[in-house]
Amino acid sequence: MSAQKNLLLVSTDDCFYGSMKGATSILKRFVAKTMLNIFPTEENISLVEKAVKAYKIKGILARGYWALALEDRLEIPVFPFQQDAFDLVLSIERLINKGYQKIGLLSCVPSRKNSYNFGEMVILRFNNIPCYLAHIKDDEELQYTLNRMVSIYQIDILCGDKETLIMAEQLGVPYCPLQLSSTFLINTIDNAENVIGRIEREKRHTEYIETLTNIISESSLFTNELGQITFFNAQAGKNFNLSASKLPYIQDIVDQPMEELLKEQANRIVDINGKNFIMNVMPVTLHEHQNFSFLFSDTKNIEHVEISIRRQSHENGLIAKQHFADIVHEDPKTVTIINMAKRYALSDGTVLITGESGVGKEVYANSIHNESHRKNGPFVAINCAAFNENLIESELFGYEKGSFTGALSSGKTGLFELAHKGTLFLDEIGELPISMQAKLLRVLQEHEVRHLGGSKIIPVDVRIIAATNKDLHQMVSENTFRNDLFFRLSLLELTLPPLRERPGDIIPLFKYFLNRLVEKSGKKIFWNNDSVFSPLLQYDWPGNIRELENIAERTILLADAMQLTKAMIQNLILMAAGSNRSAVNSSSAFTTEIHPDLSLLEGQYIEHLLKVFNNNKDEVCNYLGISKPTFWRKLAYARDHRQ
Repeated sequence: MSAQKNLLLVSTDDCFYGSMKGATSILKRFVAKTMLNIFPTEENISLVEKAVKAYKIKGILARGYWALALEDRLEIPVFPFQQDAFDLVLSIERLINKGYQKIGLLSCVPSRKNSYNFGEMVILRFNNIPCYLAHIKDDEELQYTLNRMVSIYQIDILCGDKETLIMAEQLGVPYCPLQLSSTFLINTIDNAENVIGRIEREKRHTEYIETLTNIISESSLFTNELGQITFFNAQAGKNFNLSASKLPYIQDIVDQPMEELLKEQANRIVDINGKNFIMNVMPVTLHEHQNFSFLFSDTKNIEHVEISIRRQSHENGLIAKQHFADIVHEDPKTVTIINMAKRYALSDGTVLITGESGVGKEVYANSIHNESHRKNGPFVAINCAAFNENLIESELFGYEKGSFTGALSSGKTGLFELAHKGTLFLDEIGELPISMQAKLLRVLQEHEVRHLGGSKIIPVDVRIIAATNKDLHQMVSENTFRNDLFFRLSLLELTLPPLRERPGDIIPLFKYFLNRLVEKSGKKIFWNNDSVFSPLLQYDWPGNIRELENIAERTILLADAMQLTKAMIQNLILMAAGSNRSAVNSSSAFTTEIHPDLSLLEGQYIEHLLKVFNNNKDEVCNYLGISKPTFWRKLAYARDHRQ
């Protein structure tokens, strides 16, 4: 990584006391500008401040008076040079070799934060030659110390920073600059770069935290252990009228002692300036000091978010639309089943709903969800018979971008993720391929999924309701359905009897469908009493509620007169019975070539039945006792594999 030129070197000497020659290469790497041979006057300090802005300087390299002059004027750090013992000894040795007998040594301290006393002086001896060493902080101390050296100790040469040269000349004392080695300059630059790097990292971290806290809609406050606010985000400043120049205590905002605030339960509603907020407090340890984070959520914002979530869930179809109150019934068997389903709703266990096609399994699944504590969460439904093995895996678990040919470039969220904190309804679970059954079982056991083509584990909290019109017990014995998955799904089992076994529901349901269709169509239809519907009880309803609804719709369409009669209902029932029981016998027989692919033969037979039932797909489904997705899947297989 290339070095950044972010340092400014300031010196009263154009050769920086002999050190520049050996440090040329490192200066070129890190120093953006040098300002040499200038004294720390007010005018020159202003020039330094302008250079800091112009060159985006992040640190100053300086000695003595310059370090003192700049440390209080700039917000960026100043890195002063200090002579080490080796440089000092070499300077003294050079002066002794030149014949000087009393040597004065002056060094300007690099910072006002030091422990030297005013006028303090140390006497060092080298071969019985005295050296008088003093550290000075300002001109007053310089004049006082230098006068003592000249008048009392009678030095015959002064060695020190160049800033002392003018006064030495005024006193008539010979002067020699104190030189620093290149090594010490390089070490100072290295230290400066390390410090600036830490400052920059802390600055980026602080900006990152401030950005995160400012983009959230909640008001975030940090306090010390006494409750004084040390940080607040933009939302808190707006809601509580806070200013960085004058930070109050949290007690002033909430009007409650700190010790009581720390004992408050989570999600407590507080009134601040006439607005309701949900308050949460969390202890935070920073730099070994106890702090506290206060989070205030505007209750109106929470209401808006909840409304938005519900609206989006509704728009995306992730809601359950039926309730137990919507189930039209009078038969005692149905009453018992509804009561059992309501008890199941109170649990989080998996529910397996079994029953013939058309008995209303999805209605019960919707109702169980809406009666449970997950009712405000999503309700996601998938028909396992509507997808092939590869597609159903990507639908259930989602996938990463580019994980397979035809995948969306953005990837896709799986249905398990969409159903998080809600219910996933797996309709026609008996159609799930055996290989997918193992993957589903693993999700039910571990409560986590992984996208196709991904490595990230995603935890999910989902309640499973499954439904089927197949005999899973028999499928388990035939090894077409996993035994362990069956027992996992059938923790709570709900068997819906066919309509013929609960005759008390037939007429109420039929009347419900008639009234709904009348309201929709605008037709004026009436009947004298419910005895006109008695023929409905003479039919065994192989298509169950779905077929009953079809007959009701046919009744509305074929009713020429305004009044319904028993004869009219009887004729409709005879037509339905004839379609379901004798339609095939009265048509040409089904013939085809012998073929080993049973799925292909099934699809071809469905094509034959479509011709028999005048392309009425519902009657074909009722006749075969299959659902519409199964009908389309079998038909599509035959058409795709026809040679």
